[in-house]
Order: sequence, then C-alpha cells, then structure tokens
Amino acid sequence: MVKEGMNTRKQIRFFSMMVLIMLFGGSILMRDRMAAAGSIQPAEALPPQTIDGNAALASFCAAHGSGNGSAINPFIIENKQITASGTGNCFFLNNTNAHVTFRNCTFYMSGVSTLDWDAGIKVNNCSHVRISGCTIHDNLIGISVMSSSLVSLVSNNISFSSAYSIMLDHLNSTTIQGNRVWNSTGWGIYLTVSTNNTIISNTVTNCTAQAAIGLNFGVDNNTVDGNTLQSNEFGIYIQMSKLNVIQFNNVTRNHRGVAIMNSDNNSVIANNISLNIGGDTGGIIVGSGDNNSIIGNDVSNNGPYGIRLSIPSVGNIIYLNRFANNEVLEGALQSPSRRSPAARSITLSDSSTNAWDNGTLGNYWGNYTAVYPTATNNGTTWNTPYEIADLNMYEANQTDNHPLVNWPYIPPSTPPALPGYDVALMLAGISVALCVLILQKLRFKKIQH
Repeated sequence: MVKEGMNTRKQIRFFSMMVLIMLFGGSILMRDRMAAAGSIQPAEALPPQTIDGNAALASFCAAHGSGNGSAINPFIIENKQITASGTGNCFFLNNTNAHVTFRNCTFYMSGVSTLDWDAGIKVNNCSHVRISGCTIHDNLIGISVMSSSLVSLVSNNISFSSAYSIMLDHLNSTTIQGNRVWNSTGWGIYLTVSTNNTIISNTVTNCTAQAAIGLNFGVDNNTVDGNTLQSNEFGIYIQMSKLNVIQFNNVTRNHRGVAIMNSDNNSVIANNISLNIGGDTGGIIVGSGDNNSIIGNDVSNNGPYGIRLSIPSVGNIIYLNRFANNEVLEGALQSPSRRSPAARSITLSDSSTNAWDNGTLGNYWGNYTAVYPTATNNGTTWNTPYEIADLNMYEANQTDNHPLVNWPYIPPSTPPALPGYDVALMLAGISVALCVLILQKLRFKKIQH
C-alpha cells in the first residue's frame, strides 16, 4: 500500500511538471506570435505618385521608404496602398537608374485612358527596379514597363486588368517570375519589341479575350519556361518574333494552345499542350512560320487538331512529340485554296521542306495503328511513313518517315565498353599499393641485416 501511494505521488508530480512545461512553452510561443504580429506594419495610404529622376526618388523614400539606392542598400518602398480612383496612374516611376524595390504594396483603380495607358504601376526609362509581392487589381494595365532594363517582377498578384496585366515594351534583361495573373479581359503577360527576357514559373488563368503570354512584334531571344497557362483565349501567342525558347510549360484548357504566326526560328520544347478546345487551332498552329523547332511536346486531347501547319511554312522540324486523342486530326496541313494566288505561287518542293522527323526518329501518332493496321515495327519506329493530312487537298506530300511506336522515346542504354572496368581499376590500384608495401618491407629487412 505504501509503495502504491509513492508511485501515485510520483505520477502526480510528473504530470504536474509536464503541465507547467506546456504552459511555459505556450506562453513563449504566444509572445513570439504577438511580437511578430506587432512587427507587421499596416499599409500606408498615399495619393497617386509621379516620381521623375533619382533625386525625386530619394526624396520620396526619405519620407516614405528606406535605403540609399545602392545595389547593397536599395531604396525600399513597402506596405503602401495607392488608388488612382479611376484617373491616371497609381504610381509612375520615370527616368531613374537607382536600385529600388517595391514590396508588399497595393495599387488599384488606375485610369482607363488608352492614350496614356494608365497603370497600377508604370515604369519608364528605368533600370534596377524590382516589384515583388504586390497586389495589383482593377487597372487598365496592372504593371507597365517601357524602355527599361534589369527589371524584376516577382511573385505579384495581378487581377481584373482590362487591357494588359503585365505589359513590357522595349525591354531587355527582365525577369518575370512567380506571378499570379487572373481574370483579365485583355492580355496576361505581353511583350513587344523586347529581347533577352525570362518569363518563368508564372500562373495565368482566365484571360478571356487574349493570350496568357503574348510575344508580339520584335520579341526576340526570350525564354518562356515552366509557366501554367489555363482557361485563356490563347495559351501562348507569338507574332513576328524569332529565336524564342518555349519550354516546360503547361498549356491546358485554353481555347487555343500555342500559335506561331509569321515567326521564324523559335523552339517549342517539352511542353504539355492538352485539352485546348473551342477555337480553330487546337494544340499548336504554325502560320507562315519558317525554321521553327517543335520537339518533345505532349500534344493531346485538343480540338480540332493536335498540330496544324499552314502553308507557306518551310524548314520547320517536328519530332519526338506525342499527338494523340485530338478531336479531328492528330496533324494537319492548311494549304491555301487551289484558286488563290498564294496557292499558285507555292510548289510542292516548297511545301515539303518541313521535316516531321529528324532522319531517324519521328513522332508518336495516336491513330497510327488504325490508319496503318498492317504496319510492322522494330520496337522503336514503324516501317510505314505517316502521312500528314492536307485539309485543302493540295497534296503537299508531307510525311513522318519514322513514326514512333511508343512515347516518350527513351534511347537505348549504352553499356560500358569494358564491363567491370571501375572494379578492375580499383583492384589494380590495390595490387600496386600492396606491391609497393612489400618491396619497402623487404628493403627495410635488408638494411637491418
């Protein structure tokens, strides 16, 4: 009985100590949370701002920001809330090259003038500008950047823009990364006359009248990488632009997937282009575009076409793609009407210079076995070429000469030239080391004798 009483008292002391520890730990956690909450400053409401030049920017930041504009201590403008109440820009930054960061600000209700192109935040003739973590809504243009360089637009939320969510005009060396754009009645991310920019890991949805990403006129040497583009009129639209790389994007559930119009030498690589239904394009359209590369994409479940190549388009190469389960045709040519002047100016040699394989490997066609039921294969490619349908019966005579049996194509592994070479090399090294040790030991004994 005494022993049981002692055990009971020990248990009571143990549980009491645990309760005290939990209460103490909880009080520390609550204190830290309250301190953190206290450190979050409420947004400062300001009237619309126009800042022209480094001196004006320094003066503004002395009153409403921090930093000195250097690379290691940039001007910081954060936690500001600015509305233009339907007239002009919310914030206009002009003619600066000081380093400045806009962070966690809100810009809304710009004017609607298409003469001045009012914006939530407008940047003109500037460099070293970063806009991050801002909320920008209900503007004609969300973010407008013109004639500038070394600009970063990162992790902003931009919604309900009526013309452009992000518009870049005459820009170079800009990064557009991790932004969320939605519910625009105009363009999502739009570039014109801009080079060497990176558009990466953005999400653009519900741009109902235009493209999620538009590269329009003189947009060259840009990279569009890893974006999610869903429920827009176009996923990606390229017009009169060249040498752009479009890779690893998810382009799904738009009316039209990827359009390359009057554009040359672009690369469309390893994208998921699927479920784009409702327009006249489907997955991919190339219209009067030359020397473009379309490689390794999954183009499936689109309507009406997986890919449509409009003649005249020459020198394009299309291989290692999957075209499957598209509504009307997996692949199609759209040559001009026989009666049109364009048709009379095209020769069969012109139209057949597009390549649907790279000489050894072509594409995977979802309807191949239905079209060629007696074809045989070597495990990698079929022995019967796949003919690309011509919608206007122009007889352009384009074929995939090496259609794939499976997708994705996995190249056969190459065994090492000498199996066990690494092990043999290791054993040889050990043997040499042992020989050296034995010789040293024998030499030591000889010296002793």
